[in-house]
Amino acid sequence: MMTPLRSMHADQSSHTVRSLLLLIATLLLGLAAAGSAQAEDDEERPPGSVGIAYVYAFEDTSFTRAQGSVDNAHGVSFWLDYRVNDFFATSVRAEYANGFQYAFMGEDVRSEVYTGTLGGKVYPLATVTDAIGDLFEPFIELGGGFAWVQTDLPDGGDTKEAGFVGRFSGGVDVNITDTIGLVGAVTYVLPTGEAYDYRYYSVSTGVQYRF
Repeated sequence: MMTPLRSMHADQSSHTVRSLLLLIATLLLGLAAAGSAQAEDDEERPPGSVGIAYVYAFEDTSFTRAQGSVDNAHGVSFWLDYRVNDFFATSVRAEYANGFQYAFMGEDVRSEVYTGTLGGKVYPLATVTDAIGDLFEPFIELGGGFAWVQTDLPDGGDTKEAGFVGRFSGGVDVNITDTIGLVGAVTYVLPTGEAYDYRYYSVSTGVQYRF
């Protein structure tokens, strides 16, 4: 059960994430329309991509129910992107982080965090990277969606919590060929509502295939 203070913070975070979702949806529609003509002319690299990455996650000290330190987690992230133009891509992502282990009420418990988000990637240096061959492409990613948390309890039971989630990331695409590339990123995941406690940072590295 949430305390009044925690409930207030969770409500504020939930409102912030809902506003972020509305902003992202507006940007997606506007930039998709603006970039459609350029996307038709840019045939060198396929616009779609799918990828998978290893995720190393560590909590941001927001695990208010934890007594003591929290073990870091390992996970995996999957995504499907569409490059609208040189500067912008839409992104659908699913991520799983397992292994947040901590003491609660004198017992060790373990939490798993699942997130699904819709968002966009901005490539602010596209003009520069295009001029030097597009080997490295830095990006900023913003997304919003849904988080679901399952915590295994010492008595064999579990709890399930859910809420809106915001995702804020910065990273770089490394384009080995026109279709194969590597991706590295640093991310902050901000769940709200019932899942408010389970905010975390992560670093990830993976591969992607363009089609």
